Amino acid sequence: MARGHQKFQSQQKNAKKQAEIKKSKGHDQKAAAKAALVYMCTVCRTQMPDPKTFKQHFESKHPKSAMPPELVDVEVGVVKFYSWQTLPWHSFFSYSSHRAL
Repeated sequence: MARGHQKFQSQQKNAKKQAEIKKSKGHDQKAAAKAALVYMCTVCRTQMPDPKTFKQHFESKHPKSAMPPELVDVEVGVVKFYSWQTLPWHSFFSYSSHRAL
């Protein structure tokens, strides 16, 4: 086991080596985000990450333009909001079912 000055030199050498590895690896968030944007709008040149977002963008921003053929088959999900009274489990918790015995 290294002691004293040898230990210090070994730690410096290891830190320098790790810094070079980290520098060569070079993870860049901007580059990763840019690589994820693979779909480009043909009208306004805006980039989108997936076809659902692309279709939503095209329908909202360019409603009069013709839909690109790659977006015709894409299905965009619609989120429905229910009130607590319309949910099926509401009947289990109604006050009429809790009668005093």
